[in-house]
Amino acid sequence: MPNILYLLSHKTLTDFEIPIMRNKGYNCYIPKKFNSLSSVNSINYTTPFDCDKFLDMSQSDIDVLNTIDFFNNNTIFSSQHLKIINDNFSCIVITLLTSNNMLKQLVANFDGKIYFRFFGLDGYKSYRNIIKRHYPTVYKCDKIQYIFSYKEIIDFEFGFNENDIFTEYNSYYIPLGIPELLVKKIQNTYNPLNNKIAFVCSRTDEGMNNYYGLIFNKFKQEFQNYEYVIFGKNNNKISHLPYIKNNLNDTEYYTQISNCKCLFYHGIEERHLHYHPLEAIIIGIPVIFLEKSLLSSYLNDSEGKCKNYDDAKIKINKIINNDETLIRSIIDSQNVVIPQLLVSNNLDIFDKLFSNI
Repeated sequence: MPNILYLLSHKTLTDFEIPIMRNKGYNCYIPKKFNSLSSVNSINYTTPFDCDKFLDMSQSDIDVLNTIDFFNNNTIFSSQHLKIINDNFSCIVITLLTSNNMLKQLVANFDGKIYFRFFGLDGYKSYRNIIKRHYPTVYKCDKIQYIFSYKEIIDFEFGFNENDIFTEYNSYYIPLGIPELLVKKIQNTYNPLNNKIAFVCSRTDEGMNNYYGLIFNKFKQEFQNYEYVIFGKNNNKISHLPYIKNNLNDTEYYTQISNCKCLFYHGIEERHLHYHPLEAIIIGIPVIFLEKSLLSSYLNDSEGKCKNYDDAKIKINKIINNDETLIRSIIDSQNVVIPQLLVSNNLDIFDKLFSNI
């Protein structure tokens, strides 16, 4: 069976995509070293080792690959590394997070195709501009292909009059989903034992003036008169606060978040979406979100959609005060979305891509 060098690390994403690829006859190698990703959320530490037993390659080659930090842009591939990669893999899947110097080395030395994954940017940032700025000598190379996770990214990138990178021949749409095992574990486990708002924000250790710190402070400012629980990873500097649930294991996280009355999703990016509101949909917890968010693409008809924070507070107040009509309406609208997130309904999403490898 062909092997894919799968340089992605997100646990929910990899557990969703790996079974689909295996169903289509492709096995994936996932890196084992995450030193340079120590602050990143939801790293998949277990599936990579489970995948090794299916690879069509020698254990000695796997052992060498296991020593490489594929998530460090300063990594320099040796001739042995490159030979192992070329001998064993038909293609590479990579993201902007694992690119730059590493990508340039792979473009120059890898014989197969390289698929660049796009999960969305904020504001008016364009992948086209980033690629032309940082990879001016490689972006027109035939071996480079592009995978978009949301149709909104495709519409935005293809909308440029000067689009000279993305075409129907080098671009693919592969939506996000939820692993079947996770669905079976958490579906309909909503059990509100308290009147608290669930909020997810990680990596505040990186500073309160950065992306995550600003999200954290904005939530606290807007909901200072409410009870809430803030879940996340790498919030060590504030973990002493009673409302912080830091670095919980999966079972603790899903149990405790299901005990909250509702979840508020902060995102306002139109072409990027965090995974936790999708997981909340599976749990069955009412999700309150802002209409500018890409979540509107999934839940456009949900009463959980809000014009602004004031609108969100009105709806959260109703939920806290047990407005069963609103709660049921939001949950029912979320249930409609679940089928499109399942592996069983996404088995063909890689077919176009695999036909061109």
